Amino acid sequence: MDFEELVRSPLDEPLRTSSAGWRSMVTGLVAGVVGAILLISVVGGSGDEIEGSLPSTSHTPTTEVPGNTVPVAPDYPAGYEELAAGVAARPSELIIGEETITVALTTAVKRNTDPQAANWPLGGVWHLETPTGTVVESERIILGRFSPGAFAIEFPSAPFAGDTSFVRATMVERWDHTDISGSVDLPFRGEPFLASDSVTVRLTDDVMLTIPVLELGRFLGSVEWVLRGTGDTGGRVLVEATLLDTLGNAIGSYVSFPVLLDPSESGTIDLRWREPFPTSQEGAVSVVLNYRVALVEIVATDISVDLAAVPIGR
Repeated sequence: MDFEELVRSPLDEPLRTSSAGWRSMVTGLVAGVVGAILLISVVGGSGDEIEGSLPSTSHTPTTEVPGNTVPVAPDYPAGYEELAAGVAARPSELIIGEETITVALTTAVKRNTDPQAANWPLGGVWHLETPTGTVVESERIILGRFSPGAFAIEFPSAPFAGDTSFVRATMVERWDHTDISGSVDLPFRGEPFLASDSVTVRLTDDVMLTIPVLELGRFLGSVEWVLRGTGDTGGRVLVEATLLDTLGNAIGSYVSFPVLLDPSESGTIDLRWREPFPTSQEGAVSVVLNYRVALVEIVATDISVDLAAVPIGR
C-alpha cells in the first residue's frame, strides 16, 4: 500500500471541496510550529433574544455522522488509531512546556475518498495518563496554521508535578456533527459596509441561525452569530462573503481565518479579503453570505493512542 502527503487539511478551508484519498496528512508538528499555532476563541452570547428579517435562503443538510460503532480498518499506516469512521490519527511528538503538555498528532483518511466529506470530529475531550496512574483532562484541541493536516491536544502541566513520562492519550468524548450549508443575498452599499438588519435562517425545525452583525471593510471583516435550539451542545459556524456586480459576476470575497473553533451557542468570526492587491470593491452591488453550520452531537468514546515511543520536544 502507498500513501501520499496531503499539503492542506480539509479543515483549513471548509467551504471548498477537494479530492484525495487513505492519505496521511503528515507535516511534522514540532515545538516551533506549536508556538505559532493560531487559535481564535468563540465569544459567549448574552442570551437576549435577537429579532430580524428572514431573507430567502437555501440549505442542504448532509448525512449525520454515525456514533461510536465504526468499522476497524486494517490498512491504516502503522501506529494510526481510528478516531471516527474513515479518520485516523497517530501521535508524532510530545512537547513539554512550563504550563502545558502538548500531544501533536498527524491524521489519515482512506484513499479514493474525498477528505472534505470524511466524518471529521470537530473536537472532543482527551485524558493524558502517566505510568503511575495520574490522569489529566485536556484543556483544548488546536489546529496548526503552519502545519495543515495535523492537530494537537493541550493539557495543563501542573497536575503532573514535573513528571514527563506518559503511556497513552485517550479520547473519552468526541464531537460529531451534521453539516448544514446555504447562502443569503444582501444589498451592498459600499465599503465600509454594515448590514442594516440582522439575518435569521431556519436550519432545521428546531434550530435557528441569527447573524446580528456583519461588517466588511477594505481588507478585513467581522461576523457575529447566534444559534438557537441546539440545547447545551451548540455548534460551529463558518462564513464566506462574496461581492457581486450588476451582472452577477464575482468581484472578490472575504474568507474566514483558518481556525478550529470549539462548539458554542454564539461567536465572532474574523474575515479577510482573499484577493491580491490592489484591493477594490468598485462596482459591487450585492454580497452573498455563504454559511456552513456544524450542529454538534457529543459521543462517548474510549479510543487510545500509545505514547510510550513518541519523541519528546521542549
